[in-house]
Amino acid sequence: TSHARQVTTICHGIGITGSRGMGKTSFLSELALRPQEVTNLNVGAYHFCRSDDPDTLNPALFVHSIAAMLTSTCKEYRRLMVQSTTSSRGDSIGGASILRALEPEHCESDPDDAFLRGVVEPLRLIEANRQEMHKN
Repeated sequence: TSHARQVTTICHGIGITGSRGMGKTSFLSELALRPQEVTNLNVGAYHFCRSDDPDTLNPALFVHSIAAMLTSTCKEYRRLMVQSTTSSRGDSIGGASILRALEPEHCESDPDDAFLRGVVEPLRLIEANRQEMHKN
C-alpha cells in the first residue's frame, strides 16, 4: 500500500522512498526510461539507490549525478550554468554560484546545501521564469 511511500514534490520533481521490495525501481524505471510520447512526462534527471552499490548511496555523488543529467537534458538549467541572475531573496543564482555549490568539496561537506543551491533553487527559478512567460 501507499502508506509506506513518502512523496516530495520539488518544482515538478518527485522523490519516492519506501521499504526494500516495494517496487520503487520498477515504477520509476517505467517513468524514466519510456519515451515521453508514452508517459506524457519529460524526465530531466533520475537517480536509483541500490543497497549493494555504495556509490549510489553517496549523497555527494547523487547531487553530481542529478546536476549532470539536468545539464544535458534541460536547456534552461544549462543556460543558468553560464550566466548569473538574482533570486527573489537577492541571492545570486546561476553561473559561478551553481558551480560553487556543486564543487566536490562542498558536496561532500554539505550535500543538503549543495542540492538546494545547485539543483533546487535553479529549478525553482526556471519554473518561476516559465510561469512569468506564460502570464505575458
